[in-house]
Amino acid sequence: MAKRLPTTALRLFSQRLDSAFSSSIAVGSQPLKLEPAAPTIVDLDDHRKLFASVSTSKLLRSSVNLGLVSNETFVDFGMWVMDSRLMETTLVRDVILKTVKHTMFEHFCAGETTEEAGMCVRKIHKAGLRGMLSYAVEHTTDNDGCDRNLEGFIRNVEFSKSLPPSSVSFVIAKMTAICPISLLRRVSDLLRWQYKDPSFPLPWKLNTLPIFTNTSPLYHTLEKPEPLTPEEEQDLELAHKRLQKLCQKCVDLNVPLTIDAENTSLQPAIDYFTYSSAIMFNKDDNAIVYGTIQAYLKDSKERLFMASKTAENLGIPMGFKLVRGAYMSKETRAASELGYDSPIHSSIEETHSCYDDCASYMLERIADGNDAVVLATHNLQSGKVAALKARNLGIQRGNPKLEFAQLYGMSEALSFGLRNAGFQVSKYLPYGPVDMVMPYLLRRAEENRGLLSTSNVDRVLMWKELKRRVKSMKVEIGTHEMERGRGFDDYEPEPFPPERPVDRYGFIKQSVNSSSAKDGLPRSREARRVRKWRKMIGVGGSDWKHYVRRKPHVVKRRIRKGIPDCLRGLVWQLISGSRDLLLMNPGVYEQLVIYETSASELDIIRDISRTFPTHVFFQQRHGPGQRSLYNVLKAYSVFDRAVGYVQGMGFLAGLLLLYMSEEDAFWLLVALLKGAVHAPMEGLYQVGLPLVQQYLFQLEHLVREHLPKLGEHFSREMINPSMYASQWFITVFSYSFPFPLALRIWDVFLFEGIKIVFKVGLALLKYCHDDLIQLSFEKLIYALRNFPEDAMNPDLLLPMAYSIKVSRSLSESKIKYEKKHGKAKAITEA
Repeated sequence: MAKRLPTTALRLFSQRLDSAFSSSIAVGSQPLKLEPAAPTIVDLDDHRKLFASVSTSKLLRSSVNLGLVSNETFVDFGMWVMDSRLMETTLVRDVILKTVKHTMFEHFCAGETTEEAGMCVRKIHKAGLRGMLSYAVEHTTDNDGCDRNLEGFIRNVEFSKSLPPSSVSFVIAKMTAICPISLLRRVSDLLRWQYKDPSFPLPWKLNTLPIFTNTSPLYHTLEKPEPLTPEEEQDLELAHKRLQKLCQKCVDLNVPLTIDAENTSLQPAIDYFTYSSAIMFNKDDNAIVYGTIQAYLKDSKERLFMASKTAENLGIPMGFKLVRGAYMSKETRAASELGYDSPIHSSIEETHSCYDDCASYMLERIADGNDAVVLATHNLQSGKVAALKARNLGIQRGNPKLEFAQLYGMSEALSFGLRNAGFQVSKYLPYGPVDMVMPYLLRRAEENRGLLSTSNVDRVLMWKELKRRVKSMKVEIGTHEMERGRGFDDYEPEPFPPERPVDRYGFIKQSVNSSSAKDGLPRSREARRVRKWRKMIGVGGSDWKHYVRRKPHVVKRRIRKGIPDCLRGLVWQLISGSRDLLLMNPGVYEQLVIYETSASELDIIRDISRTFPTHVFFQQRHGPGQRSLYNVLKAYSVFDRAVGYVQGMGFLAGLLLLYMSEEDAFWLLVALLKGAVHAPMEGLYQVGLPLVQQYLFQLEHLVREHLPKLGEHFSREMINPSMYASQWFITVFSYSFPFPLALRIWDVFLFEGIKIVFKVGLALLKYCHDDLIQLSFEKLIYALRNFPEDAMNPDLLLPMAYSIKVSRSLSESKIKYEKKHGKAKAITEA
């Protein structure tokens, strides 16, 4: 087990905190109240904007399901059926489970398998939300079952990393699934008794954070419990190891883990496990292990304060998920049976107030650089006020320490409203076989009756949007023939997306701390570089050709170091030859855009939104960025009808439009594809992608020559370049590479030609050689499409690429390819 810190010191510190917290509440020196609800930054009135990413069929199903589960008679009948002996009859059970699957299960759960859960994550991620993946096992009674559940949790963590980056915010685990219920109850009893009697020894106890306060419910343990038996201590050790193994996996893959809460008879042990693991695994301002605070409990505010302050004193970054609670009936019943007051607040208003106080407290700590929080709430007012509080405290949109969350299938309006306001929002996604997830569904039905009845807001907004769509559909049907002939310019732009923090290139940051590369050179050094470049190119590029002829090696060296961003557009036009094409063809671009038609127009419109969707210039649907991209691609499809339009061309044109006008971007695209300076690239986009096939053949030849062991390993695992490198050539690394690296590659590509693509590809493989050579097929495919961040550092990767010699090998492999291709063509024609 982990090393224990002095228990006495911790207890004294906790007691001081307890006293300090009580005093602060009494004198009102540290008010935790949130600001008034108005004004708000979360708009829940525009149902069209809220549900823009939700299909009509999904809206209809959601509205019907919410209507059913908000009907208490329906819920009572369903609960009676599930608890009746009808479930013991196989035929009836199958019918009931099938009915549940297509109603409550589909509405509240992500699926039965990891594949279905993955589809659900991708679906909500496309809508701008994230997933909290929960493999929904719980309440296990033996060690064998706990071991099986641990393997399921481990697979869940590993599975989360196979999904799109940032699409999974957390994985969820329940201690009742990896520690027998009876042992959790015993440990809770012993912890409660030690709080009553600090001299009571617990030799197995690890260092932890405060679990109780003076107002915590201790009535579950009325008599002094017996110490753990040797067998129980051994089981406790196994439970610790299971949780630690899960936490280590989360640390290794950098996936935050949230431990869900239970009822108060078990919660002390769960907090003990959670906090002891957080002390071990939460390091370097990275909270991996999150605990859960249930605000409907009277002692929740004090426990949150004490735990967070103790963690701060110990230098431990702590994360909390803040919820209202889901065991109201059970808690009230248990307290009443023992003759005690309920541990839950007397009214829903008191619960709301406690939740808002806790949320305000955590937001203030985040603003001060401490802790992290998941504000899991379905209450519209709490969500609105917390969002406004975060903004007023200066917590930037995308801050990784703040996440809002709602259950999947619940409070869709609030989720989308918070998303539209620029916050990170997750949906809690339980998955597993229907019968395994049944306890979760029963809790949703029984313990959230009040919540489900308040889902009326969602249903009203959904019905408004459905009515609007039906009316809109009628109009669209009546004007269908006219719509078929409509061009891109006939579309009105949609409202511009909410403002979000962007990096220096205009891409929306995934988090406030995210940075794909360093911000650049110091200003003084950058200014010197710009002055050198301006002197080199002259006014408007007038001295460029003369300088290149006179000092080609200086030009090459400076380009390889990177073109200053403020001059990049002009220099690209000069080194590509596109400026000359523009000057020789006045008025041609305007003719192509305005007066010509293209057979590819609908394909271009369909693909527009897929090009750099996270860049502010292209984000607005039918906005100026998308219109410019459409014009350039349409013009080229008319200019070269043999090539027309292929989706990968959008990334080339999009990249160019970030640095130059439409017309300049068009002529640079022409220069590249028609070969104004280097070999023509149009074969990348012709039918059959002939040039792509050649480049992949040449790359395979280069890998075998420069990295023979890796080449042999690829052959054994049946990996060929088409599985990972096609996009390298089709988009010249602009599709999936970090933008700063892509720009540096393009600087060299436009000056030196396609060979830099081969060099960078080989450098990547060389950098990751030792890791790749040990991977099997599936892991190889993933690794080759997801290179590590350190491999994408331009200052590290590009010098390695420049040192690789490929010219002779490219010439030789090109001859081999042409001979092979010629023979194959001759055989086909014969």
